[in-house]
Amino acid sequence: MQQKSNSLLTKFATAKDKLELPYTGLILYYAMAYSMRYRFVRFATTIGEFLQRRFGANYAVNSSLAFIYRQSNNFAAECKCWMRIVPADCRDVDLLFRASESAAFSGDVETLTKLRDITARDGAPIHFHIKGLLAFLKGDANYAVHFQEVVRSFLDPESIDSPDASAKSVSILLQKAHASGRTLPEFVRAAANIRELSVIDGLLKVDGPSRPPTVLSDAADRPAATDSGLTNPIVLISCSTGYLRVFADYYVSTVRSRNRNIVHFHVIADDMAATRIYLEALKNRHANVGYSIEPLAGNSQTYFTLARFLICRELMKHYNSDVLISDIDLCVDFDLGAIGRELQTKGCDFGLFDLGYRVPWGRFAIGFSYFRAANNASEVYLDVLSRYLIWLHSNGGFFSMDMVGGMMAHEYMLARGHDFKVLDLSAFADVMQMHTRIPKKLLMGKIDVKFGSGAPQ
Repeated sequence: MQQKSNSLLTKFATAKDKLELPYTGLILYYAMAYSMRYRFVRFATTIGEFLQRRFGANYAVNSSLAFIYRQSNNFAAECKCWMRIVPADCRDVDLLFRASESAAFSGDVETLTKLRDITARDGAPIHFHIKGLLAFLKGDANYAVHFQEVVRSFLDPESIDSPDASAKSVSILLQKAHASGRTLPEFVRAAANIRELSVIDGLLKVDGPSRPPTVLSDAADRPAATDSGLTNPIVLISCSTGYLRVFADYYVSTVRSRNRNIVHFHVIADDMAATRIYLEALKNRHANVGYSIEPLAGNSQTYFTLARFLICRELMKHYNSDVLISDIDLCVDFDLGAIGRELQTKGCDFGLFDLGYRVPWGRFAIGFSYFRAANNASEVYLDVLSRYLIWLHSNGGFFSMDMVGGMMAHEYMLARGHDFKVLDLSAFADVMQMHTRIPKKLLMGKIDVKFGSGAPQ
């Protein structure tokens, strides 16, 4: 017992020195960390703000408080935390990335400009990344070039003065990095998802790539329009078996409080037989549940968020119905029919949730979007999006592909003169609230599933 007690004291003293906090500050720091671990965000924020006032530019305090602000989408406050510690650690690339990203989310051109100038001295990849964020924020049509330079300058520094910044060269570099097992920094992975619109022009000139076969439930052969009492749209979710087990019952029960829509789960599974058994049991517990199963077949975690867009048009035909795409970790307890009625009343072709952030991966909350059946603009958008996502996934794409792809498909249709009208779904719900209203027990289950084998890449 004495030996164990001494060991704990030694660890505590080591942590005190590492975090550069006195014992009282360390105790409060741990209280803040545990509060966040169990999703008591407000309490963690209060402790963090007290520690910040007491210990100024302490790295551990400000970085932890910045992550807490991120959970509340308070990007301006997050940015201020990062900028408190940038002067002492101006060569910390991860710190510079997080400071620049939060500045972009908060629309802070002044801070981005300051960070651009700081990184101009050395560290070309992060410098190009910040230039890309600044160009996107200012509406520069050539912003994608800067993000391609991030990848090239990081993976092939000798090519920095080469005039070839083509999508092909970037893709080759990323494929080689992936084959070698090289882990790329987060800011390089974020940049890798962004290519020029000319890439999509090329993708539309060839036949769309084939997809793995899916196992459809009987419900998928039954058009919703002929089902008595059922209403548009079909709710489509794609997820892993882990997320399915954590959230499916809660999601269906919540939707059912206000709606009679079919909820269709598209599950990417490594054990298809076991997954089908689980889904059949889910159907027995809840009325009007459909499903399809796709083999995992070596796909990464990022593919789970892409599959819903790839199967969307197929399910429109199966169900003869509009489709609302939704994340599974949302509390959807409002009238979904109101979205379809508003689309028709305003003559809109599809609906996207506009987050209002001038960041490529923060433009739309693509995990909550609505597409009308037998609608040309919906067809074009989904075709452009699915082709880009499949191509990106096979050419070195990373986490947030769906968010970037959703933005780029919209941007492409605007740039190429397509006639379409989009309904902003933020008028119907608050994505932040839909996430925060999820029971803490389920959020803990999500953390275990999502990070059990490492963070998504």
